[in-house]
Amino acid sequence: MKILYFSPTYSPITHGPALTAQILAKIPGNYSFEIRIVAESFEFEKPPNAYLIQIPITRIFHAWGKWIRMWLYHRRAKEIYREYAFDYLMFNDALLGLISSIAWRNSQIQIWGFCNDSAYMKLATNVNRGKLSFLMDCLHAVAEFGMMHFADGIFTCSEYLRARAILFYKVKKEKIKCLYPGISLAFWYFKERDFYQFKKREEILFVKSDYKNGGLSVLLNALLRLKRYSFRLHLVGTPVQQEANLQRLLSKFPTLNILTYGQLPPFKVRDLMYQCDTLCIPSLNEGFGIVNVEGLATGISVVSTLAGGIPEVLAFEKYGWTVPPDNDFALAEMLESCWTNKEERLRRSKAGRKMVEAHFTSQHLQDNFIKCLVEK
Repeated sequence: MKILYFSPTYSPITHGPALTAQILAKIPGNYSFEIRIVAESFEFEKPPNAYLIQIPITRIFHAWGKWIRMWLYHRRAKEIYREYAFDYLMFNDALLGLISSIAWRNSQIQIWGFCNDSAYMKLATNVNRGKLSFLMDCLHAVAEFGMMHFADGIFTCSEYLRARAILFYKVKKEKIKCLYPGISLAFWYFKERDFYQFKKREEILFVKSDYKNGGLSVLLNALLRLKRYSFRLHLVGTPVQQEANLQRLLSKFPTLNILTYGQLPPFKVRDLMYQCDTLCIPSLNEGFGIVNVEGLATGISVVSTLAGGIPEVLAFEKYGWTVPPDNDFALAEMLESCWTNKEERLRRSKAGRKMVEAHFTSQHLQDNFIKCLVEK
C-alpha cells in the first residue's frame, strides 16, 4: 500500500498535525506500507523519499493561501504519481484536498483528509462578522464541506470533532474515523515532582501559537485574583507576526511576572515542562490539545478547560484540573485548588502518565491509522 501525504508543516514544532505526519512517516516497513511526505519545508529533519513543494505566495495573496495550495498540491501530486503510483493521497488539512478529491473521484486512488479543529463549523458564533476574514472562513467552510463529501475518508483528532463534523456537514458516520494523536514516550519522559505547596515560587507554563484561542487573557485575569501567591508565567508559541499584539495584551497586566519565548522546538518546550510546576492552557476551543498529553507524560500538573476534545484527555478529577472555558473566576479557584494540595497533585501526575502510556503513544497512533485503512 503506497501513500502520499501532504503536510504543509513538518518541522519538529509543537504542532499537532505536523507531529502526526512525523509519526506516520516512521511506520515500520514490515507493515507493507510506504508513506512519502510532501511538505513546504524540512527545517530539521527530512524523512526518506520526501518531496519538497515551494508555495510562492506574496503578501497580497496571503488570504487566498489555502486555495492556492489546493491547486498547487494537486498539480504536485500528479507529477509525483508518474514515478510513485500511490494508492492513497492524504492531506493533513482536509480542505486542501478538495481539488484532488473532485479530479480523482472516479479513479482507484483513495483521497483522505484530516480535520483538526472546528474553526469552520462555528460560523454562527464567529466574532469577525463583517470583516474579510469572516468571508474567507465562509469560503473555507464551503471547501471543507466539499472535501467531507467528495473524499473517500476523513480522520478527526477527537470524538468531539467527529460528532461535530457528522452533524454540521451531514456526512455518513462510517466515513469519518477518530484517529487520536500520539507522542513518543522516550522523548516526553516522566519526571516525578516535588510539589512544595508554595514554599517556593510556582512556575506556570502556557504553550499555544494562537494565544487568543488558548485563553491567555482568561489566564492573566485569573492570576490577578491570586496575588497572594508567588508565581511566574512562561509564554511559549506566539509567532513573530503576532508578537506586537501579544505585548499590547501583556501591557495591561504590568504587575504580573511574565517571560515570553516565542516559538520553540520541542526539546526546549520539554525542558520548560520539567522546569515548571503547572501547565495551564485555558482554551476557548480545542479540537484535541496535544500539549496537554505531552504535559501529562512529563508529570507536570495540567490545568485546562472543558472545551472541545480536551475532556477526552483530561477526564474529570482523574489526571488534571478542568473548568468551563472563558471563566477566569473558576480558573483562579481551580489553580488554587491544584497548588494547595500536594498529595492530589502527585496522584494525578502519576495517573496521567499511566493514561498516556495506555492510549496516546506514537505506537497507538500508527496501529490505529493502519487499522482504519484496513477496515475502511
